[in-house]
Amino acid sequence: MASRLADRPRARIVSKRLSRARVARIFNRVARLQAQNSRPLSRKLERYFDAQMARLVADLRDGAKAPNRRARIVATRSPFAFTQAELNSIKAVIRPAQEAMARQSADLLGALVGQTEALTATEVESLVGRASERMTNVGVRTAARVDRILLNATAEGLTETQVLAQIRDLGPKMAGRASTIARTEMAITSQESALSRYAQAGATHVEISDGPECGWTAHEDGDLADGSTRTLAEARAYPIAHPNCVRVAIPLV
Repeated sequence: MASRLADRPRARIVSKRLSRARVARIFNRVARLQAQNSRPLSRKLERYFDAQMARLVADLRDGAKAPNRRARIVATRSPFAFTQAELNSIKAVIRPAQEAMARQSADLLGALVGQTEALTATEVESLVGRASERMTNVGVRTAARVDRILLNATAEGLTETQVLAQIRDLGPKMAGRASTIARTEMAITSQESALSRYAQAGATHVEISDGPECGWTAHEDGDLADGSTRTLAEARAYPIAHPNCVRVAIPLV
């Protein structure tokens, strides 16, 4: 269980040098930027998922262009997976928004610890690289949903037309998750960018501001996050606890 701020009387919030009101304004501005970046990203992801399933259906229909994929529904059953190029394509969709959010968060929250220089290309690449791993996982989970459809089709004796219709319908279903993915990615990127700035300034601990009932590792975790003191390593491990999490980390000295 993490210590509460009240248990650390010597801990001083860096932001007191700037005033609580100014810090609140900075974090509110970051929240607005997250929302502003999330909206267009969500629309891009909606179009991406819909087009992804449309391309997959076209591939499965055309055995000449995709014989291995077509074989999965008309002959042998083998686990479905997207190619590496297909997994990389979602990273290209989300990368510009991640880069923008990383830079904006670093500029605003770096002021709390006197870090005013812009992020270097190497620093941005490090932040975006971690996000790329999360996007790969999104692609893997999407492939798993396709695989379940193909498996059920074999068991239920569905026709090719029925199978392709189910796969095509995955597009709108995945698009429905686009908003959650966009908001989650912007929140994580913002937090990680801020924590990087705090570390550069020599901060080792942060005070967490979060929903009053939000747990540390997940919303239901009994270890409540709000008002607790965490190390930078702990904050990096759990920049948020769940989609739509409002967690922010305030540097301590």
